[in-house]
Amino acid sequence: YPGASGAAKAFVNDLDLTVIAPDGTTTYLGNVFSNGESATGGSADRLNVEEQVFIKTPSIGSYTITVTGYNIPYGPQPFALVITPQGVITLNKTKYNGSSTVVIGVVDKDMNLSNTAIDELFVTITGTSEPEGEQVRLVETGAATAVFTGTIPLRVGAPAASDGFLDVSDGDIITTTYNDADDGTGHPATVTATAVIDTTPPVISAVATSSLADIQASITCNTNEPADSTINYGETTALGIS
Repeated sequence: YPGASGAAKAFVNDLDLTVIAPDGTTTYLGNVFSNGESATGGSADRLNVEEQVFIKTPSIGSYTITVTGYNIPYGPQPFALVITPQGVITLNKTKYNGSSTVVIGVVDKDMNLSNTAIDELFVTITGTSEPEGEQVRLVETGAATAVFTGTIPLRVGAPAASDGFLDVSDGDIITTTYNDADDGTGHPATVTATAVIDTTPPVISAVATSSLADIQASITCNTNEPADSTINYGETTALGIS
């Protein structure tokens, strides 16, 4: 619908785009950007008729896309949605120890070759210690999901080609690479995800006990990096083992 001549705003009907991430709470409004990608918060766009949400590293899962009529003096107002199907690759962690298993995920609608069969694809994972890398087979999580997952174990040691392990050492950067044949514009694209290898255990200090009682005690400590802790206890120095 054309706007009136000389109007302060040339458009008539105002639609709002909202995208909710798979966690059910993270919400993106159309045309709210920070550092080149969509950001949470902000306000709905009241000026432009085209709205966009751009997430550089989207989480795997289902997104809820809503188009809402904010002000529709003349209706019905048709609209269209365009979703570019560039593949996305993810890792389940940003930091691994030397004996972890890396879980790799890829989302790519183009690789859903069959709506009734389980499809598969391959990615490459490389590391500082093993630059030639290993191929990893990813299998679709279900028919027509276009979500693919696969794993590869890590191992500290000298690299050996095509042995099903990625050999690593402390401080390595590992990189997973997926070559998307069509990024949604008819062109190929390469997408990557990276993580760090950390085989150095945290330094534990300032171990202390408090609130001692017959059935409980509080134990605190400091570590020089984020870490999970386990407290072993017993009536002897063997901590109850014998």
